[in-house]
Amino acid sequence: MTETSPPADQTTEASPPAPMEDDQPFALRDYLVVNAAFIAFLAILYVLMIKLFPNTGGLTVFFVILAVGFIAVSIYDFLFDRLWTPPADEERDEA
Repeated sequence: MTETSPPADQTTEASPPAPMEDDQPFALRDYLVVNAAFIAFLAILYVLMIKLFPNTGGLTVFFVILAVGFIAVSIYDFLFDRLWTPPADEERDEA
């Protein structure tokens, strides 16, 4: 028996796409939109949880902690995007 090579479309695995370069950080408006959407989502969940489980204590604290934590991480990310500068090409070559 002779070996046959697989069809041309199955000879090699497809290489993964190159990672996208994201040179531009989010604008302040983008952070505000994402935070507003997340807080609206939390508000909907909070109302549903209160309707379904009216005698459950600690829901308010839980949802407030989620909202405050998300806002804090967004502020950190915004400041990091604005203050951090990537290392120069020479510094990358030395490392």
